[in-house]
Amino acid sequence: MKDRGPFHSADTTGGWRNHYARIRRWGRRVLELAKREAIQEIDHQDLVDFALVYFIWAHSLLEWLVVDEASKADSSKAAAFGHPQWRLLCALANRSRHFDQTLKVDQLDKYWSIKRSYDPFLSQLTDQSGVGTQIVYNGQKYALSELVRRISKMWSDILDQSDLNPDELWRP
Repeated sequence: MKDRGPFHSADTTGGWRNHYARIRRWGRRVLELAKREAIQEIDHQDLVDFALVYFIWAHSLLEWLVVDEASKADSSKAAAFGHPQWRLLCALANRSRHFDQTLKVDQLDKYWSIKRSYDPFLSQLTDQSGVGTQIVYNGQKYALSELVRRISKMWSDILDQSDLNPDELWRP
């Protein structure tokens, strides 16, 4: 674990494990708001705000792993870079942080969009409302809830592949 100096802060204590726990909390918040959006109980912009925070935090976990677990940095990077959700997560997080930047990898779509969608037939055919939030990236549509689940699973897989246990107690 990297020495963070004499000052302790709630956002750095616990290193990558604390960061991962925070990602999991943000993910749960997004999924809960998405459920409430389906019955139109929330302001759509609240869901967008929470989703963007989730993507930024989820993307930055790799930096925490590289710094805190230097001996496993190569395996963590290889697992992330090889995962199908990684490029999408990079685009979502980087554009959220730096709108007018030039993304370093040409294949990343910095013009992705997040929007509310409505399927009027879904509510007629099922007990679902047909309201949801989608992300459009490189011409493909992703349901926000499903994307959050995929990214959460990505991190779970990466930690497993790198033999890192998020539930181990942190010891400074």
